[in-house]
Amino acid sequence: MTRYFSDLSVLKMTSLRGSNWKDQQKNSGGQSSALFDIKANPAKVDLRVETDLAQFFKVLQSSVKSVNLNVTSSVDGLLYNGPWSTDTSALFGSSLKKTFGTVGPRTLSLTATNNAIDTKSTLNVDVVNTAPTLELQKSGDARQGEDYSITALIKDINEPDLNKLCANTLWTVTAPDTLSSPTGCTVKVKFGAQGSRTVKVSTTDSEGAAGSSSVTLNVLPPAENPFPKIKSSGVYSRQLTTGGTFSFCGSITVPSGNTIDLRQQGCTFVSGQPVPHRYFGGVEVENPTAEALTFDWTLYTSDSRGETKRYGDVASKVASFELYSPGNSTPYTDNCRVTLKVNAPDPTRSKGPITVWTGKCTYALAGPN
Repeated sequence: MTRYFSDLSVLKMTSLRGSNWKDQQKNSGGQSSALFDIKANPAKVDLRVETDLAQFFKVLQSSVKSVNLNVTSSVDGLLYNGPWSTDTSALFGSSLKKTFGTVGPRTLSLTATNNAIDTKSTLNVDVVNTAPTLELQKSGDARQGEDYSITALIKDINEPDLNKLCANTLWTVTAPDTLSSPTGCTVKVKFGAQGSRTVKVSTTDSEGAAGSSSVTLNVLPPAENPFPKIKSSGVYSRQLTTGGTFSFCGSITVPSGNTIDLRQQGCTFVSGQPVPHRYFGGVEVENPTAEALTFDWTLYTSDSRGETKRYGDVASKVASFELYSPGNSTPYTDNCRVTLKVNAPDPTRSKGPITVWTGKCTYALAGPN
């Protein structure tokens, strides 16, 4: 300074300064307050579904790249307190992923702090329980006096327990029609009359939200040759079973609605033999004339994006279908179902395709070791 200037004076400033001014002198740059841009008010989110709350609001502050954000719920307490990006050039912004366990409205109090300057706002959130929906799966002609299989594919993003949904599923028909069971995701209807017949089904989730559906069929007269007939079908587990004082390797029925892990191995009757997959689809067919039958099996999985065919076995001569995990990557657990078609030499007498089992599957896709 003395090299270029002959005199230097300092402006005398008053000492009557507030704390904000003093903080600003210590942290020059970015002294302005932040702003909130509320995208939805109220914001609707689903019960028990992880939701990124950051999609409903934005924190704006052009002079700094981050602020401190505090988010408190009137029902759930503190949800977040920490740094929050305000960098508009960032590829990924901050996220606030939360899962709410109760339904109803709540108010989120938002406080953005930049250099001791607070900006406050509120975001109203309404947590809703979406009712389950039912899609009825059926195939082929319904005939008087013959078992006709119908499956209810239930979708409910709020209810993780598909087994509970299946247990709460109620079917109704009008006499003289009868049901193999009044509950469950899959039933067999035996129609006692011809013509237009209606089957109704309903279910409720854990909170009592209800969904229903129905189907009306034109029931035909009994077929001259009703065979082959599907006597029983489903998914089975190869596992050790206790009988009296000893255990043996048996095949146990897996009820619809359960979760099965396709990565698991089962037991075997003979030591030294390759260890089989634990789960398999199976069918018992009434075929009195020993016709040459084939079987089309398929495994489907479904998530929020829709249903995907994973693998199948077409025109198999074996009345069973091995269920396995096709890869070794990070496992998923999705809704899944197994379908079957029994092919007779006369295609008009083929049965299906029908859903023989529905539940959840844990599996891994092909990936690196």
